Amino acid sequence: MISHLFAQATNYYNTPTTTNPQQTAAANAASAVTLLMLTLIVTIVLVVIIVSLWKVYRKAGRPGWAAIVPIYSQWVLAEIGGKPGWWALLQFIPLVNIVIGLLIAIGVARNFGKSTAFGVIGLWLFSVIGFPILGFGSATYRGNGPAANGPQPPQPTVPSVTMPPSVPQPPQVG
Repeated sequence: MISHLFAQATNYYNTPTTTNPQQTAAANAASAVTLLMLTLIVTIVLVVIIVSLWKVYRKAGRPGWAAIVPIYSQWVLAEIGGKPGWWALLQFIPLVNIVIGLLIAIGVARNFGKSTAFGVIGLWLFSVIGFPILGFGSATYRGNGPAANGPQPPQPTVPSVTMPPSVPQPPQVG
C-alpha cells in the first residue's frame, strides 16, 4: 500500500506540465501592474512623511531640509523630542532602537502639547498618520528649542569700553 502511494506521488511530481504562452504573458502583465502600483503607493507614502516631517521641523524652529538627510533627520527629531541628538545613533542597535524610538516619539508628542498615547499610537506605531497631524494641524511646539518661546528679538550689542590706565595714588602719610 505504501509503495502504491509513493508511486502515485512520484508520478504526480514527475508529470510534465504544459504552459500556455497567453497565460504566461497575462501573468507577467499582472505582475508588472502590481509592482507599478506598489511602487506608486510607497512613493506617495514617502512624500507624505517627508513633507510632514519638514513641517514639524519648521514648527520646532529647525531647518526643514533636515527631513531628507538620513541620520541627521533622526538626530534633529531626537532633539525636538527633548532627548540628546546622539540618541539617533542608538537606533542602529537592535531592540534598543525600539525603546529609543518610542521614547523619542513620546517626547515629540509632549513637546507639541499632545498626550503620551498620541506619541505611542500616532507617532510611533502609525507615523504616516501622526506626523501629518502635527505638521499640518494646529499643534505648536512647546519644547526648549529655538521656536519654544516664539521669535526672539535681536539682542543689543554692548560696545567695548577701554578704561584708561589707573593713576597711582600717592602714599598716605599718617
